[in-house]
Parts: sequence; structure tokens; C-alpha cells
Amino acid sequence: MWVKCKKVIKKVFPFLVPAAKSVVNFIKYDVILPIKIFLHIPEKKPHKLINFEVHLADHCNLNCVGCNHFSPLAEPSCVSIETFKRDFERMGELFSHKCGRIHLLGGEPLLNPDVIELMKIARENFPEGEINIYTNGILLPQQDEKFWRACHDNNINIIMTHYPIKIDVDKINSLADKFNVVFHCSMADKTMFKNPLDLSGSGNAIKNFAKCAKGNGCIFLDDGKLYTCTLISNLKFFNKAFNQNIPVTEADYINIYDDITSDEIFKRLATHVPVCSYCNMDDFEGDIEWHVSKREMSEWV
Repeated sequence: MWVKCKKVIKKVFPFLVPAAKSVVNFIKYDVILPIKIFLHIPEKKPHKLINFEVHLADHCNLNCVGCNHFSPLAEPSCVSIETFKRDFERMGELFSHKCGRIHLLGGEPLLNPDVIELMKIARENFPEGEINIYTNGILLPQQDEKFWRACHDNNINIIMTHYPIKIDVDKINSLADKFNVVFHCSMADKTMFKNPLDLSGSGNAIKNFAKCAKGNGCIFLDDGKLYTCTLISNLKFFNKAFNQNIPVTEADYINIYDDITSDEIFKRLATHVPVCSYCNMDDFEGDIEWHVSKREMSEWV
């Protein structure tokens, strides 16, 4: 009902929409947010169950324009079994082996030759909760019986984002049905979201975090560290590719091997970090036409 009302208002009184949005944003970010900061309340509601993402491979075989994991800029690199096992054992210990959901992604996760073993390790340490492999689907038709049986045996779902490229989705569906694996295919938009960076670092970190859907929404695990969003850890690829120096310090992540409780982790993940000042959420866009990345800095700033 409210959606229909908004459409009517936008059509009849188009000037009211931006005005109302400005008022709402003022109340959220200039009135309520400062009060929460003053009272030492996390900017976002802390989770009760851990939800996190982890790269199986940093690089990709598709390399979408403006990828917010910076995969087009990453050199070929896969997480090792040893690192993955150590980190998942510690995460299981910290969170009582319970999770809401875990995303195994990249880059393109199927580029990791140890993907079957990594799936087993993930499920062994989190026997409860949803675990998904997120893939562009290019390599799915080539996976052998061992892969599909590992997905089934470890209750791993496959989530495919179907970009505007030719892929035999019918064949993938048949394979998933054959091995009784949950498979979802979502059609990607013909435009990509752009999370622009502010290379000056002069942004308001608190407001940027409050406005960002990824902050505390896309918690990222990388080599023993937890980040409140996927961008922070992967900024290293952007820095190297374009000779930049966006700083990521100890204040921007949580070392999971520190003496820390799950409640303390949840509260910290729901709060901004210094590197949030290098995002520019005021210019957040969703209008980059999808294509393969040209690896130009303009895709990210």
C-alpha cells in the first residue's frame, strides 16, 4: 500500500519526494545519529548470530566493472587450506559454532582448486546455519561429480548471479537436481552499483557508515581479521593497482585471535571505523552500465 502511495505522490507532487527525503535524512543523520554517538550506542544494531563472507579466490574470470571486491585488480590468489581451517576453527570457537549465514565467494570461488575441502571445513565448524557459494556460474557446468556431492553432503547452497553473458543455466539446473543441491539463479541488472571512494579521506566516517548497507551487512573474514564490510580488506588491490595509499590500520579490523568475546565483536562491527572516511556515500550510484572492467580508476572513485 505504501509503495502505491509513494508512486502517486511522486507523480502528482514530484517536488515533495526529494523534500521529504531530505527531512528524513536530516533527522536520521543530523539528529538521531549524534545522540547515539554521545550515548556510546553502536550506529547500527549488533547481530545476534554471526553472518560473514570470505574469499576462496581474490581474482575472477569475469571481472565486472566497478566490482566492490576490487577483483579485476587482484592478482591470481587463493586462500590456503591451512589459513581457512585455522580461521574457521577460531570463528567456530568464538561464535559457539553457530551462524546465520556464510558466503563463500570471491572473486570467483570456483577458481580455487581446493573448493571441495574448503566447503567441508566450513560445514564442520558451523554445522548449523546457511552456507552459500556465490558464483558467476561460468565454471559450474564443468564441475565434476565430487563437487556436486560435496555440496549435497555438506548442505552447501549454490547462488549464481547471471550476468549478461551466455551460460547454460538449464544444464546447471539439471546437475543441481541430479545431486539434490539447492541452486538459485538471479539475473543481474544491466547496471552496477558504484561505491565511490574519496581519495582525500575527508568524508564523515560516522555518516558514511550509517548510510552504507555494507557496513555490518557484509562482514568480511580475511587472514584472521574481521572487517565490518568487504571493501576494507580488499582496498589493498586498489592501492597497489593505482599507486594509492588509503590506510587500513589495526583500528579498522578485529583480530579474531585477540582475547575478545562474541558480544564485543558484534558491537565493534556495528560501529564505524576510521577508513570509512575514504568512502563517499553522498555520491553512491547505481548507474554504471555492466561490462567487463577496463581496470580504470574512474570505476571506483
